[in-house]
Order: sequence, then structure tokens, then C-alpha cells
Amino acid sequence: AGLLVLALLGIWVVTVGANNVFTIYFSAHTQATLPRTVRGKFMGNMMTVFTLGNAAGTALFGRAMDTEEYRGKIDGSRMLLGLALVLKVGITAFMVLGPSRAAMKTKAP
Repeated sequence: AGLLVLALLGIWVVTVGANNVFTIYFSAHTQATLPRTVRGKFMGNMMTVFTLGNAAGTALFGRAMDTEEYRGKIDGSRMLLGLALVLKVGITAFMVLGPSRAAMKTKAP
């Protein structure tokens, strides 16, 4: 059980670090592409989405850990970690390469 706790702590540290890097990149990206007049509204909306995503992620992780089998907990955690990584890479790629970059650079009225 001690090794499992240590592994979960290590994964948590890596996840928090990845979230911080993603948030810093996302903030820099929005500051570079959005006009000053809409930046606050956009970041407020994104903070709301991040908060709701955090709540949904916590609920999903609780469901993954809600099993009696030791192996099921590990498999569920690994699946959610992989899914989160794929989603973050996809969102980042869409932000960098997506067609909405041109739309973001337009000036607000």
C-alpha cells in the first residue's frame, strides 16, 4: 500500500506540474492573440471551464477508484491519466495549429 501511495503522489506532482505549464502557455497565448478589451472576459470564461473540468475529473477519478479490486483501481487511474494527456495534447495542438487562430487575431468592436 505504501508503494501505491508513493506512486499516486508522484503522478499527482507530475499532473500538477503539467497543469501549471499548460496554464502558463495558455495565458501567454491568449495575451498574444486577444485584444485587451476581451481578454478579461475570455480568461474568466476559461477559468470557469477549468474549474468545471476539475470537478468532472475529480468525479471521474472517484468512480475509477470506487472498486474493490486493487488491479481495477490501477487500470482505471492509468486510463484516466492517458485520456487526460491525450486531451491536453489535442487542445494544445488545436490552439497552435487550429483554424481559429485567424479568428482570434481579429480586433473586437
